[in-house]
Amino acid sequence: ADYITSWMVSGPYLQEGKDYKQLFDMAFPPEIAGARNIKWKKLPPGAEAKRPWVMDLLKAFGGEQRVAYARTWVYSEEPQAARLELGTDDGVKVWLNQRVVHTNNIFRGLTPGEDKIKVSLNKGWNALLLKVTQLNAGWGFCARFRKPDGSHLDGLQFATQRPARANRAQ
Repeated sequence: ADYITSWMVSGPYLQEGKDYKQLFDMAFPPEIAGARNIKWKKLPPGAEAKRPWVMDLLKAFGGEQRVAYARTWVYSEEPQAARLELGTDDGVKVWLNQRVVHTNNIFRGLTPGEDKIKVSLNKGWNALLLKVTQLNAGWGFCARFRKPDGSHLDGLQFATQRPARANRAQ
């Protein structure tokens, strides 16, 4: 289904007295340029046999009223327009190559492809970062890139670590 399953995650991040909606607008180390000592760990594919591309943050971090970050690297053979399709439980903020390309501060269950964002992929490696909020109950996400018309997009590769020869502009 073209969903991305190569992710590193960091979190959870929370602040006493702040709920998921307030945490959405608070900057934590993964979204602060130059921040150091951020702990990242590999997020395994989801346990659901029919949907292993649903990434489970609740299993990774547990809890309520918090946020976590997920990152991956996307290789495109050429510069191209694309559509990023996301499903999140709950809200999401998205950076592509260190630029915010989408925000949705919401309480919802995960529906694959619910958010569709027009993006431009650079030739070479592109940095993708997600911030996903958690109110209660389920907590997860799924993401994939498609052509602007929603059809399959060939030639993409994914990596959990910044490739040694990644574009230096990222």
